[in-house]
Amino acid sequence: MAMIALPLHLRRLPTKWQWSEVCAGTLVLLVLSHIWVPEDPYLTQSPFPWIWLAPVLMALRYGLWGGLLSSSLILGGVLMEKGMGERIGVSKAYLIGELFLVLICGEFGSRWNLYGKQLGERLRYLSERLHDTTVAYHLLGMSHQHLEASLASRPLTLRVALARLRGMLVKESSSGSIPPAIAQRFLQLLAQYFQLECASLYGARADGSILPHPIATIGNPGPLVEDDPLVRYAQASQDRVHVMSDGAASDTRYVVVAPATTSDEHIVGWLAVEQIRFLNLHHESLHMLNVFLSYFADGVHLAPLVEPILHRFPDCPLPFAQELPRLIRLQHEWHQQSRLVVFVLRDGPSQDEFAQVLCHNIRGLDLAWDVQRPNSRVVCILLPFSDDAAVEGFLARMRQLFTERFGRTFDELGIHCMIKSLAGADAVSVLEDAFPCSHDDHHLLVPSHTH
Repeated sequence: MAMIALPLHLRRLPTKWQWSEVCAGTLVLLVLSHIWVPEDPYLTQSPFPWIWLAPVLMALRYGLWGGLLSSSLILGGVLMEKGMGERIGVSKAYLIGELFLVLICGEFGSRWNLYGKQLGERLRYLSERLHDTTVAYHLLGMSHQHLEASLASRPLTLRVALARLRGMLVKESSSGSIPPAIAQRFLQLLAQYFQLECASLYGARADGSILPHPIATIGNPGPLVEDDPLVRYAQASQDRVHVMSDGAASDTRYVVVAPATTSDEHIVGWLAVEQIRFLNLHHESLHMLNVFLSYFADGVHLAPLVEPILHRFPDCPLPFAQELPRLIRLQHEWHQQSRLVVFVLRDGPSQDEFAQVLCHNIRGLDLAWDVQRPNSRVVCILLPFSDDAAVEGFLARMRQLFTERFGRTFDELGIHCMIKSLAGADAVSVLEDAFPCSHDDHHLLVPSHTH
């Protein structure tokens, strides 16, 4: 409980390896100083107390706790030698001054380490969003091409088919594994669009290695040959390989071996293709195969997080349900603030237009959820990486936009807004706090007050 009361930058302790490195580095420096300068091992008579570089460097590298441990080892050495009757000439002012130096460096190191980790988490989140957008863009282009080529025979576009497949994953997968029925449908979809004649879809272990038994098959594939050169090469590189790849062996039973990798580099499955139509074995087709596998893998990986949200709020958009747990984790672990802004629209003839203006004027990272009920209309905007100041700026921009477009303020138009933090234990509790649900019918009830 004491750790909870500490500032955020002091709550994370060094790892066991870092503790060991601090102890080893400090003790080595103490031993060397006693060997080189036995008459003044703590360098009190030197123009600069070089031995205190160890605690200072440890404090800058590992934060306050690393610096304090290193300082404690030096202080322990001083006390031990004084107890043995050694005359080492270390004064209290010398020790107190150096300890204050270590505390200052440790405070700076802890804050800088936290800042670096927060930036890293933010960059990771933005990279995942960029990856998702890139995948959606490729799927949209591919779907458009197929739609132009065969509109009459294939009324369902490729992007819609994959979106429905991901929706089924959310409903049927609760453990992060691939349900066999979904795997079979996905493999049939790949066979349809990439002319796969014989292929298998396998699961993956926690370390990303391939499991020996297939989840789904198409054609008549044989059992997995784990020592096949192409399989070994793919697992070693953790990437898609094919018979024309540089370094791939020619004596292989497979044509393509590719992992289903999520946007955060987690492998959830493997595709092994034994036969494919020759004209489809080219760079563009293989690249799109990677896109399909990545899109599918993200659905598998996010299904356990999304399923409770969609179970409680069935009309919640899938992108909204996917991003909310990510942002809650970032706020809980790294204090990367995000906000949920809920607009309650008064019933009237302009309600649809108000909702469209709110949904179409959000920032690039923001996500909108237009909630329609028989007697109410709510627009929920998820603002990633937004503190109170950013939310106030967003609301000021929206108020100005509505004033310029409709000539009236929010209050005059009957628009009320609530600002919610993502400090809840999970995504469902955050949404229930923003949208209290009736225990009888699970319909969304609009709060009547404004925060």
